Amino acid sequence: HFTYDSTIDSIYDYEGKTKIIAMDKFPKYNDIKEDFVRETVDLIEKICLNSNGHILALFNSKNRLEKVHDILIHNLNKHNIELYKHKSSVNQLRYLRKKCVVLASKSCFEGIDIQGEGLTCVILDKLPNKSLDDPLYSSIRSFKKINYEDINYPQLSIKVKQAYGRLIRSKYDYGYFIILDIGNNNK
Repeated sequence: HFTYDSTIDSIYDYEGKTKIIAMDKFPKYNDIKEDFVRETVDLIEKICLNSNGHILALFNSKNRLEKVHDILIHNLNKHNIELYKHKSSVNQLRYLRKKCVVLASKSCFEGIDIQGEGLTCVILDKLPNKSLDDPLYSSIRSFKKINYEDINYPQLSIKVKQAYGRLIRSKYDYGYFIILDIGNNNK
């Protein structure tokens, strides 16, 4: 008679090699947008000055991405840190001799594979909640008679895991995953 443990240990040491930081005292993205943008710029600049750069900042809004870019480009330029804002620029992170930051939209939540020291910090501007006004989710909620959280939370969880997955691509990867606006979500 043969017995075995069906559990397979993960090769990834998530807790030992990454730090997940949820910024509970950060300005909310929709309160005073200038404060959110200014604090985002300041945080990215501070991280760059105290590290090797190699930051991927993911934005749920192209408008916020553009506002952060317009201020951050001048700040980083003073320190010879390169700033990019297109998905096609993500490969710049692979060049370890350059300090760089890539600002990207939702299209970069998945499909980005930068291993090792090329990417040591992923910043998510806010939790990617579904809009209450989204016609598809609104009709699903009314047709199935389910509440917003039952639709939103599974989708939000998948998107956050995908964003976190940009940081950990191999068992040798490490770094910080920072969520700036966690909203009212305490999970």
